[in-house]
Amino acid sequence: MQHFLGNVKMGNGLNLIGPDAHIWGSLLRKDSHSRELIVLKSREAEDWFTRKMCEWTIEVLSLFARVNPRLGVVCVEDYHVWLGTLWFTSLVAAVVPVGAAAVMMKVEGVGARLGVVAGFNVLVVVCLLVLTEARRIEVFLVVAV
Repeated sequence: MQHFLGNVKMGNGLNLIGPDAHIWGSLLRKDSHSRELIVLKSREAEDWFTRKMCEWTIEVLSLFARVNPRLGVVCVEDYHVWLGTLWFTSLVAAVVPVGAAAVMMKVEGVGARLGVVAGFNVLVVVCLLVLTEARRIEVFLVVAV
């Protein structure tokens, strides 16, 4: 932001006037910005499961979290929730194929095995739709192969 405001097109940082003109600081003094300034970091697009888990967990945690003395509001970071959903989806991705193989070893008969294959294909599709941002073509390719 300091580089943007210090740009020639922006008047070399001199176009903001008034008592809040120096909130963003300056290029000459990088740490001169206001301590009350909060900049939100954008994040990559998330899948439905991660988004819902983050919303729910933050809502629950905010009931028990303490007020940040510097900001005066409750602050909950969603990075740890995001990391937890990453581990969960990775675990599901590892267990589903192994589970399918284990069940196939126990089942006898062609009809029963076809039913197991169909059931696990449905499970894979549900996991792809809920736990990822997979497009239709990607879901079709995974199930078809």
